[in-house]
This record gives sequence, C-alpha cells and structure tokens, in this order.
Amino acid sequence: MKRQFKFLRWLIAVWLCGAPLMAAEWQWSVPFEKGRAFLWIPPHCKQLRGVVVAQNNMIEQGILEHEAFRKTLAKENIGEIFIAPPFEFIFRFDKGAGERFNDVMERLAEVSGYDELNVAPVVPLGHSACASFPWN
Repeated sequence: MKRQFKFLRWLIAVWLCGAPLMAAEWQWSVPFEKGRAFLWIPPHCKQLRGVVVAQNNMIEQGILEHEAFRKTLAKENIGEIFIAPPFEFIFRFDKGAGERFNDVMERLAEVSGYDELNVAPVVPLGHSACASFPWN
C-alpha cells in the first residue's frame, strides 16, 4: 500500500511539473491600462458569433484555457478575451468602465481583423472579486 501511495505521489508531481509547459495559445494582445488584454479566436473561425470576456482573479484563466471549454467555443465560433490584471472589479459604468471596455474591444478588433468584436455579444465571466463584472 505504501508503495502504491509513493508511486501516486510521484505521478502527481511529474504531472504538476509538466502542466506549465502546456500553455494555451492567445493569438493577439493589446496593452490595457496596467496590463494586457489577450484575444483567442477559434482556429477555423471566419466570423465570430460572440466572445467570452474574463478578468484575471482566481480561476478565470484556467477556465478560458481549458481544452474542453475551447473546443466547445470553437464549435460555436465564439472567442475569448482575458484581461490581466483586472481593470475594474466592480465594473462601474458611471466611472467610465464601459468606455474603457469598448476601447479595448476596438483595439483588439483592429489588430485581429475581426471587426465583429465591436458588435459581438459579450458573455462576461468572473469569480469571487471579479463576479461583479458579469453581474453589472
């Protein structure tokens, strides 16, 4: 039993060491406030139908970069935007958050060539401190 447990610990350690080597692709990025906004478009997408947007907080990046999540989004021609560090935890429209968000969407549309980013439906994603982004 101890031998099996030792092997299991070794296997988990090897897996954890290799996990950072499997970085997900983000095709475009633009500077945004004190960080960057990253854009992923499904590989064979000709026209976006929408975009999932998340700010870096706890688990958002892991969700966006998850293989099954991206595979599902690719089937539906939906892209992803990841903003790190977060630019607006509360996303206050009365404090200019909407204008700053529209600005980054326009710049990502320009660098990527996907002009529909300016009008595509947005699916906000957030956890914990960034949960008010989708709420608001």
